[in-house]
Amino acid sequence: TTCGLPAEYAAARAGLAQWRAPFYTVTGNHTCWNAALHRQETSATQYSRFIQAWGQPMPYTWELGGVRFVGAGPIETGTTLAGASVSVAQINELASVLAAAPQQPTVLVIHSPFRHTVLGDGGPANSVYTSDDYDFFQAHGERLRSVLAAAPPVALVITGHTQRTLHANG
Repeated sequence: TTCGLPAEYAAARAGLAQWRAPFYTVTGNHTCWNAALHRQETSATQYSRFIQAWGQPMPYTWELGGVRFVGAGPIETGTTLAGASVSVAQINELASVLAAAPQQPTVLVIHSPFRHTVLGDGGPANSVYTSDDYDFFQAHGERLRSVLAAAPPVALVITGHTQRTLHANG
C-alpha cells in the first residue's frame, strides 16, 4: 500500500486473493504514514489499521514446508517517509521469537535491508534508494545482526524497501 488506508488494504487483499495461494505481510515505511504524509494520524492508529487488515502484529511466525518464517517490520514512523527500521524493543522481542524454535530452519522477512547489502549499492547518494542511502537500511542493524548471530537456525534474510534499476549485459 502507499499510505496504509483501508481502501488500499482492501485492494491489496483482492489482488492477492486472485493468486489462490497463501500470502504473508510485514509492515514497511508506508504502513505508518497517512494519505497526506503529514502524520495527521498517529503511528499507533496506522499500525492498528494494518493489524485489522492482515491480522498479524509484528513480529509473527508462519511455517511452510517445515521452514519457519518470521516477519518483522516497523510499527511506527521513522524520521522521514523512508524510515522503515525495526526498533530496539522489536529486535529484543525478535530474539525471543527466534529462541522459541532453536532447531528449526528459519527465514527472517523484514522490510529494510542491512546497510551495504543490496545489489546496485554504490550509485549516487539518494538517487536510487539503495541500502547505502540513509533511512533505506536498518537503523539498528548491528543490534539486529548480533541477535541473528545468536540464532543459528536463521538461514536467510529476505528484505525489500530499496529500488534500483539493474542492467545485465547479454
